[in-house]
Amino acid sequence: MKINVKNSIVFPYQIHHENRLKYAYSVELAKEMDVDLILFTTIPKHAREVMEDRIFLHLLALNGYYQTYFAHWKKGKQVKIKNVIRHGDFQEQLEKFIWKTPNCYLPPFQITGQMKHHDFAGL
Repeated sequence: MKINVKNSIVFPYQIHHENRLKYAYSVELAKEMDVDLILFTTIPKHAREVMEDRIFLHLLALNGYYQTYFAHWKKGKQVKIKNVIRHGDFQEQLEKFIWKTPNCYLPPFQITGQMKHHDFAGL
């Protein structure tokens, strides 16, 4: 699957943070804007495979939440999704990724980290 990074939203996440609403909002925003979604995270430099397994289990949980509470398990407009997993410090790697991917969109709620249920009004 080829992802068009010139028209993409970046969803930076860490598996130890609560980010179900941000994920759901990112998917809905990508649908609305008709763009791709890049899921970005990092793992420690010397991580084992079990860490990658935890990332994919976290993504399954995020998608399950989205399907249950937003898409209601119905077929609809699909969003192309790409997983990007980098090694090293999260903030440093995210900045490098954004710098090298200049035409992607990082929604303001991703930067501030603040989001509440009422942020979904109108979606």
